Amino acid sequence: MLAQLFQAAKKVVVFTGAGISTACGIPDFRGPSGIWTLRKQGKDPPRGMMSFPLATPSFTHAALTSLVKAGRVSYVVSQNVDGLHLRSGMPRASLAELHGNCFVECCNKCCAEYMRDWEIQSVGFKPTGRSCAKEGCNGMLHDFVLDWEDALPEKDLLLAELHSREADLAICLGTSLQITPACNIPLKTIRKTNLKPTGETFVHGISLSLQRRSHHDIYLKRNMLSCFLLL
Repeated sequence: MLAQLFQAAKKVVVFTGAGISTACGIPDFRGPSGIWTLRKQGKDPPRGMMSFPLATPSFTHAALTSLVKAGRVSYVVSQNVDGLHLRSGMPRASLAELHGNCFVECCNKCCAEYMRDWEIQSVGFKPTGRSCAKEGCNGMLHDFVLDWEDALPEKDLLLAELHSREADLAICLGTSLQITPACNIPLKTIRKTNLKPTGETFVHGISLSLQRRSHHDIYLKRNMLSCFLLL
């Protein structure tokens, strides 16, 4: 059914969360072994956590990049800051990073972005001490990771909402969609879907997740690798 809907769709938008990076050694937040789950249980974070610089993109990251470059996926909206979408070759113009990217520095003057091969050691759009390299700019660079009180980056948010409104298929991967306002963006596609209560994750379109919450059109409790092999 996933393959049939995917082939029939005119515009597909994919939403990704921490669950797509667990195969890379990066723990999620609300899964069975997630950081917040273990913290609520009074347990320590998962052992063997992979640092962001050492993590490499998974098959899911590579598959999404291939589908974007082939024109089968129109846009990807990510809540992850691990930089694995861009490091898999995803075009920046096809990606909204709603919570930022720990490898990116942004210019506060011309808004140029610099993708580094090291992790920026601050959050909350703080100055990094480096300057923009564009001729005639010399603006100050800052990190590109949201702190809890920060608003979502305006450009990424606007593009995510625009593409979601135009989409006729929304696929949510590895996310419980519990963080606002990002969790509301897939609902922009609701006018083109037949939302039904299912007792599963609060999304619509297609959800690939290991958690169950609310409602959507179709819920697939499958490994993402097997699903992308179908596509």
